[in-house]
Amino acid sequence: MLRNTDETNLRVCLIVRRCAFYYIFRITVKVYFKGWQSVAIQAKTAVPAITKRKEAKVMSVKQEDCLQTARIDKQYVHKYNEENVFLCNIRRALPKYFSKYVYESVLIPQLDEYELKLINTYYKPHCMTPLFEGEDIYFYVLNGIPLILTPDTVAEMRFGNEQLEVIHRYYERGAYNNNLYLKQFLYEPDETILYRVFGKRIPYIDSATKTHISQILEKTNDIEKTGIYYTNLLVNPYHYFFFEHPNEHLPGMMLIEAARQFMIACGHLFGKIPLKGCQFVLSNFGVEFMRFTELNYPITIRGDVEHIKYNRHGYVSETKVSISILQNVQTTARLHIDARIINEKLFRRFRENEMREIAAHRFELFPEAQYMFTLKNPDTPEYSKTSIINISLDGMCIEQEETVSVIDKTKEYEFMLATEDIGFINGRCMPIWQTRTDGNNIVGLKFTSVQANEKRKIAELIKKRCRVVEKRFFF
Repeated sequence: MLRNTDETNLRVCLIVRRCAFYYIFRITVKVYFKGWQSVAIQAKTAVPAITKRKEAKVMSVKQEDCLQTARIDKQYVHKYNEENVFLCNIRRALPKYFSKYVYESVLIPQLDEYELKLINTYYKPHCMTPLFEGEDIYFYVLNGIPLILTPDTVAEMRFGNEQLEVIHRYYERGAYNNNLYLKQFLYEPDETILYRVFGKRIPYIDSATKTHISQILEKTNDIEKTGIYYTNLLVNPYHYFFFEHPNEHLPGMMLIEAARQFMIACGHLFGKIPLKGCQFVLSNFGVEFMRFTELNYPITIRGDVEHIKYNRHGYVSETKVSISILQNVQTTARLHIDARIINEKLFRRFRENEMREIAAHRFELFPEAQYMFTLKNPDTPEYSKTSIINISLDGMCIEQEETVSVIDKTKEYEFMLATEDIGFINGRCMPIWQTRTDGNNIVGLKFTSVQANEKRKIAELIKKRCRVVEKRFFF
């Protein structure tokens, strides 16, 4: 009997150990897979690595530091969640060269040690022999696509016939020598073509490095700046909205949103538009799709400012921007955006004129809306919790539970309405009618004492979290 008991206990122990091992294994696998999945998502969305040295948003770094992809701060594109920010490495097009005076006397004195080291790494002194007769001119040239190709350089690089054809498309021969001179200012798609021709023969400057250089040059107002901007698109194939269903190419709506973010971010970062107290008002938004944009190739967005107007405060008040979506040296889409930037007071004045229309209608809160509404009995210090059936600028209809006492129509009640984004709304109201349905009190309230600021909050609640009661709108 004792032996059987011992064997039973042993079997029970073994079963318990196996069950424990099984559940621990499942938990471990689940945690590991979840961690791997988050790493995979981060890799695909190019989330910037946070360096141990500092997490500074302004990227003044040492040359030996790794230049990482820089996702745009969510505040510059008016977002709450970083997962909805689709841009990185936003930058102004870099100048290809500086005159010796501008570089040494204007730019360099305004840089700190780290910035100076980075700029000197990529801008090198160069003696440029002009196309026509005259003295040699000294410039500091961006160390990428060469401005001049001598016959010896061309011979050393051993270009093929197709490569030479591309070279002669972008370079022209000098009038008094056999040197090849770059014809015009290059845009990034043209640079990509030439980088493919030159290959490893010349140093390559990636987008993250260009962004760092652009941020340094943006500090000074004493150098000439172009109205051409670039950014890179971050593609997250696991995004909950744009990839709600599997898709083998980039959705057009995502490109539209990226272009909108690009226009807003450029306004804040380069147009000096304040982050608070201003509103972007779109007056025109046009889009043309030429070809599919692939998921697995880099995507560059270019913006050309066609019109810009500054206000008396020194920031952009009106702009027209042409935006191109670029991939594999081809344009996959073009967008045109016209916008005005107005201050918050003027925006409210416009909206108040438009919101007069809502005064005549009643609205119901969206089912997903989260709020708390309480009504205080004037005879007791207690508040009763109630739910809102509908609301207007003049009053509301509420429903109280059966346990709440009948409301006195002759008394004025204090109410408090709270939502997460609007905040607290306080005021006084008076019952004008009431009835009982399924044992609950249905009460009509009229606002009797609500301050102007609280009234604006009610209007904001109606605009953001409510919809018109359809039957009362038409009948």
